[in-house]
Amino acid sequence: MASVPEQKKSSESALWTFATSVYADAAVSQAALRAQDEAGLDVNLLLFAAWLATRGVALDSAQLERAEARCGLWRQEVVQPLRRLRRGWKQNPPHESAYAAIKDLELEAERRQLAFLEDLVAPDERSAGNDHAASLLTANLRALRLFYGADESVVATFEKAVAEALQGG
Repeated sequence: MASVPEQKKSSESALWTFATSVYADAAVSQAALRAQDEAGLDVNLLLFAAWLATRGVALDSAQLERAEARCGLWRQEVVQPLRRLRRGWKQNPPHESAYAAIKDLELEAERRQLAFLEDLVAPDERSAGNDHAASLLTANLRALRLFYGADESVVATFEKAVAEALQGG
């Protein structure tokens, strides 16, 4: 996920608000990017799994199949090419405004992907609270890791960072 400028959160979706808030924590963003770069996991799916845990929703393989069907092509054809372009221009952009424009496009593509994911969740599950978020976070991230065949250590690092961020530090 690209770094997020301050947004008007009142008009944003619950998942976007959660994702930008949690991702703003340096440990979370570093762990998420490590999971993306080393294990091929989608940062937005990691954040989606964590968000569902805070809502008391268990993530299973059927939901992950729906999420991949809904977002896989978007990620491959829109998000990833924008990310590659932004990363390529990061050190030496042809013009600062061009780099900023690519970064803004990547961020918008990720926001739309999160909206696609949120649409997969029943409206009554989007705002539900949960006393078992920690155990659901573990279960949801395990389901994600197994679904994508990712290394346990990178997911565990992300889980620890998110748990600490949700506890306030």
